[in-house]
Amino acid sequence: MPDEPLESGWFYATVPRSGGLPAFLSFGRGSLEKTTQSRIGTLLRSAPVPPPVHALRGQTFNPSPEVYRFGAGTAIVVCQSPSSGSGPGPAYQEPALASDPTGLCVLAPGSYISNLEELAERYEDAPAPRGAPQDPRAAAAALILRLYARDPDPLLVLSELQGEYAFLLYDSERRTAFAARDASGALPLHYEIDADGGVSVASAPLPVPAEVGLTHWEVVPPGHFLAGRSPRLHQFALTQDQLAAREALEVSLEEECVSPRASRASLDWQSSQQLAF
Repeated sequence: MPDEPLESGWFYATVPRSGGLPAFLSFGRGSLEKTTQSRIGTLLRSAPVPPPVHALRGQTFNPSPEVYRFGAGTAIVVCQSPSSGSGPGPAYQEPALASDPTGLCVLAPGSYISNLEELAERYEDAPAPRGAPQDPRAAAAALILRLYARDPDPLLVLSELQGEYAFLLYDSERRTAFAARDASGALPLHYEIDADGGVSVASAPLPVPAEVGLTHWEVVPPGHFLAGRSPRLHQFALTQDQLAAREALEVSLEEECVSPRASRASLDWQSSQQLAF
């Protein structure tokens, strides 16, 4: 446990491998719950305590973590803080979250969906998940849930989103996690897959206990998502460096295509000069 309390404004999720099994097939449920409780307990003890409630721009915020439990050792912890935005307008809580019968979606602090209004109009026929509609961050989390409810294919969901974001979506029916980080890599996202195939996802490398020491966090690379009952990384978008490399390769290929023609023209000219003499 760290010597100083954690700052607020983070989320942590743990989804054991057996969380994808029906309850009557989940072995060692008590052990899973015990492990999860140990991890959550460490975070709760590290979370900020004072002040328990404070106000900002006329709104009240509680930095104490909220724990969402889904059984079989699956849990999500969200410790919110006021957004860093300035001005007379309302302050919002981050990480933002929304829930519906599909599950729960949490957006990392600083996330935004630039085509939020366009997508909201396009899919307004779907029932809106619970969340503060006046909060653009919560509305973005609700939108991601809505897209996922229409079609749970991660690639289809991500193909709709524009902006800078990192998020976690827990599918309560399939008991699986879906986490993604946009290609800009502006916002951090971390994960850990244990020996049993369980996955943990966090917005920061939190001090979570493991079998030996603390969780060894890996970084979700920009333009990648994590999904499935046997979670693994998939790339869905090129990063800025990859786009630059591709553009350089295309320019190089174009030059190679032009070069033979230019060389042939030069040889023809040289031949004509030689014949003239």
